[in-house]
Amino acid sequence: MQFQWEQQNALSAEELQIIESLDAVVLPQQKYQQTTTFIKQSNQRDENIEQLESIQNQYQIKQKQMNDIIITLKDICDQLNQLNNDKDRIISNIKEFHEEATFLINQQKDLMETTFAIQDNLTYYTNLQKIKTDLEQDWKEINFQIINSEIQDGILFFYQKPNYHNKQKCIEQYQALKKKLIGICRNALVKIISKECGFINSKINAIKDLLPVFYPTIQVCEPNPLKLQYLQIIFPQLIPLLTQKQQKLLQIYIDDYNKFYIPDNIRHFFTYIENQLETDNDIYQLYNDVYLQISSFNRFNLHQELVNMIQKQMNDKTALNLVKIKQKLKIDDIIGEKLDVLLFQTLVGYIFEILLLEYVYFRVSFTSNQKITIDNNRQQMNEILDLYYQIIRSYLSKNQDLNSLVMMANILVSLRDFIDNISPQCYIIKVIQDLQKYDNKEQLSGFKAFFQAQFIDKLRIDLMQKLITSSQQQIQLKIYQHSSKEYIRKKGKLIIHKYHLSTPIPKSYVKQRDEVYPAVLNGLELITKMQACVDQKIFSQLAGEVLREINNQLKEVADNYSIKFDSYLFYIKNLAILCEGLGQGTYISKESELNFSESKAVLLQLISGQFKPEISLMELSSAEKLWTYTTNFFQFIYKGMPKLNYYEVDWKLNLLNQKDTILFMFVSDMTFIVAKTLLDFTRKYQYVTQNEQEQAQKDLTVLISVESIKRTYQLFHDNLKDFMYEIILKMNNYLHKNLFMILKEYIKEIIDNSLQILGQFYINVSKHYDGKDYDQFQFQSVDEIREFIKIDYYD
Repeated sequence: MQFQWEQQNALSAEELQIIESLDAVVLPQQKYQQTTTFIKQSNQRDENIEQLESIQNQYQIKQKQMNDIIITLKDICDQLNQLNNDKDRIISNIKEFHEEATFLINQQKDLMETTFAIQDNLTYYTNLQKIKTDLEQDWKEINFQIINSEIQDGILFFYQKPNYHNKQKCIEQYQALKKKLIGICRNALVKIISKECGFINSKINAIKDLLPVFYPTIQVCEPNPLKLQYLQIIFPQLIPLLTQKQQKLLQIYIDDYNKFYIPDNIRHFFTYIENQLETDNDIYQLYNDVYLQISSFNRFNLHQELVNMIQKQMNDKTALNLVKIKQKLKIDDIIGEKLDVLLFQTLVGYIFEILLLEYVYFRVSFTSNQKITIDNNRQQMNEILDLYYQIIRSYLSKNQDLNSLVMMANILVSLRDFIDNISPQCYIIKVIQDLQKYDNKEQLSGFKAFFQAQFIDKLRIDLMQKLITSSQQQIQLKIYQHSSKEYIRKKGKLIIHKYHLSTPIPKSYVKQRDEVYPAVLNGLELITKMQACVDQKIFSQLAGEVLREINNQLKEVADNYSIKFDSYLFYIKNLAILCEGLGQGTYISKESELNFSESKAVLLQLISGQFKPEISLMELSSAEKLWTYTTNFFQFIYKGMPKLNYYEVDWKLNLLNQKDTILFMFVSDMTFIVAKTLLDFTRKYQYVTQNEQEQAQKDLTVLISVESIKRTYQLFHDNLKDFMYEIILKMNNYLHKNLFMILKEYIKEIIDNSLQILGQFYINVSKHYDGKDYDQFQFQSVDEIREFIKIDYYD
């Protein structure tokens, strides 16, 4: 404000100039003579003084105005201070009012809470009569869950209020109401269970042909009207879910279902109490009684009766009439020709369906995942599954047929694959999906793991043991007891006939293309069956045992052929069939043998006198020396005992190597037979040419004579012609085309080897004859001889 006043009353520029000029005026002290100038300046000064006085007057006026303004401002400040003090006083009053209002509101709130608490407390008294009234109505209208919660709250309330009026009496009344509630629920459940049991008992006799109804068509879990009707009887609470609208047969039990259907009030109550089992003994007792009533007494006994029914049907062949069931179900195709295999397939399929539905059936009433519920369910399922496991295990114990056991093992594998990849369209899966409260994926995976561990794996082990036992029996019967000597005796004379081209065919002629040593076929059949079902380590050992015995028998039979070529042909054919039939797989088995190397060393020590077993009488007198001597003696003897060495043999590789060895020996021996005359000539020729004695020269003259050379050549030529004609006819009669074509290459090798020897014979002869002398022998060239040899297969 002061700054604003200064701006309004500021001096003008002219006044400021006069004041500055006055300040700049300096009276001259040395120029007194300039009077005129002084007068002028004096006059000017007087004017300036007058102006200054005028300015001063104006300033004083403005200063007075300023003082008035200041006084006015002080009055305004005093008024503002007064207003500020009034404001503080008002704020203080408002604060005091607010505190008093808050205090009153809190008092009102406390009064309201006290009122509500009194009302709540009074409710626990008044609820006694209300609950009594609710319990008097029909049990189907009682909300068990809400009433039980009210009773529990009332008991807990009075336990926490020890000073309340009639506290103990109210607790007793609430406990009595709880006892009455549980009794009503128990009685209602007993009635429902009794009606359900009555329904099952009245209809159980209608379950005829139980196993044939479960005969698989395409696969397990295929529904048919009779099966669904039987399942409705076994699982009454699932009747609506197992009913098909288009099947009148499946709707006949709907009225019965309405009589024993568990209503929602009891179903919800059990869902509630399953979460209270660990904290409420009375509720636990109700749950335990009902659970035992359902599982132990009813469900277990029902399945026991079903097991007895199955056993009777399995013992009664008329109850397994396939034609009768086909007519009932109108099913044309039922898998399985052998009855024992069909029964096994039916049993495992039936057990899977029944156990899965039983697992679901438990969840109809007991839906909680509490530990006690899960444990009880697991115990119940184990007991029921054990009933069925024992019956199928008993059935397996009576079956010794290896073919049937192999088919059963394959069925078990198929069942496992079906369970792992069960289709959402399966009727049981649809039943599970219709139970909305059921956790499909988690619970279904839980059942799969349970069924896999408790049934399929255990049954697979039993089947494995049966397969091993049966395989060993078959090995003993078809391999070991199939004596090669007996085979030789029955054959009479071991011979391979020639392929007969002319007619009529002699009576003694036998077509032998399909002739295979029986142990080879039996062994391959056993190996194929064992490989598909038996554990790899056990299979390798059994297969190795079979192959070793077959190989030994083949050697023994081959050695009894009078003709060398026939012996080779028999061995090669059967060995090739055996190797080809093995296919893929591991055939490594552990073998053992006695090692006498250390025994030999010990015997040498005894013979050489390095160890003397004699003992003197002086040594006998010392127990310590006697003990030391005895210990060393037995250690020495033990060291000299034969040791059992173990090693591994790959029988497939061993047989393949043996086949190659036999083929090599075949080529070598047959070459020797064909070219024997040439080999004798060459051997003699090498001997006499390297020996300079006189007799050797005489022998050389005889050896290279024209007659000797012609005879040697002609014998070889005739031998080659006859041999090739005979072996080709025999190979045609004994071998199929594929093996014939393989052996044909080795026959060519025999011919090439023989012709190579013939070429050497030509060279030796040419050393002594040339020109016309050499032409007199009329030798055929190697190519000419090769042309007349035809190795053809006769279809």
